[in-house]
Parts: sequence; C-alpha cells; structure tokens
Amino acid sequence: MDQGWAALIAAVAAGVFVLGGAWIGFLGGRRQTADQAAVEHAQWLRGQRQEAYIKFLEEWERALADFDQFEQQPEAWFRIPVGADPEPYYVELHEAVSLPINQLRPFLERVTILGPNEVQAAAGALNKVLVDLRSVLEKGIDHDGPNWVAYRRVLDRCDTQRRFFVTQAQKVMQTAPSPE
Repeated sequence: MDQGWAALIAAVAAGVFVLGGAWIGFLGGRRQTADQAAVEHAQWLRGQRQEAYIKFLEEWERALADFDQFEQQPEAWFRIPVGADPEPYYVELHEAVSLPINQLRPFLERVTILGPNEVQAAAGALNKVLVDLRSVLEKGIDHDGPNWVAYRRVLDRCDTQRRFFVTQAQKVMQTAPSPE
C-alpha cells in the first residue's frame, strides 16, 4: 500500500504543479496583454496630442497675425465719424477682434481634452495673450485709438508664452509610452 500512496501523492503533487503553472501563465499572459494595450493607447494618445499641439500653434499664429490688421490700419477701426452713433462701431470692432479668438477655440478645446495639465495651462496662457490684445483694442474705440504701448507690452508676452507652450509640449512628446 505504500507504493499506492506514493503514486497518489506524486499524482496530486503533479496536478497541483500543473494547475499552479497554468495559473501563473494565465496571469502573466493577462498582464502582458494589459501592458500591450496600455502602450498602444499611449502611442495613439501621443499621436493625437502631437497633431493637436501643432494645429493649435498654427492657428494661434494665424490669430496673432489677424491682430496685425488693427495695428497696420488703425484709422479703419478706431475712428468714429463726428456725430455718428458709436454703437455700430463698437459692435463691429468687438466682432472683428473676437473673431481670431473664436476661431482658435476648437483647437484650444482639443488641447484641453488631450492634456496633460501642463500643456493645457500653457495653451490657456497663449489664449490669454490674445484675450488681452482684444481688451487693449476694445478700450481704444472711445479714444484716438488703442494704447499702442500697452498693446506692444502684451505682444512682448507672446514670444515668452509661445516658448513656454512649445517647451511643455516637447516634454510630453519626448516621453516614450510605457505600460505603467
């Protein structure tokens, strides 16, 4: 009977080792699949972010260039004829200086959705520069035009904010996707 018990114990031990090995293999395979999925998603997200960052920067540059028209032709925007009702001029100027910001909004929203927070903040700071430019221009309609010194001060911030955005975007783009 000792041989019978020995055979039974050996069979049970073999079964336990087979089941344990299968379980470990299952968990390892599952982990590998999850890691692979995470890396693939991170690569997809990275591509989406790259596209969004580039498009946002292009559209921001276009919006900034649109503001040049006000500085290049101030008489067309800031002179209200004597005796004329100023309200239509206010409305027209507000619409004109808001247009570049409104056209940038979908690109800003895409960057905001895709993140991360550091790039969102940098994109928001770039947008804030355009909002500040609009504010300076709108204040000028009641007078002989905008305060061009204040306008230039805001423009001086553009380069700094642009470099900050590019730096934040580079940090994100240079980080390789990993399963963690």
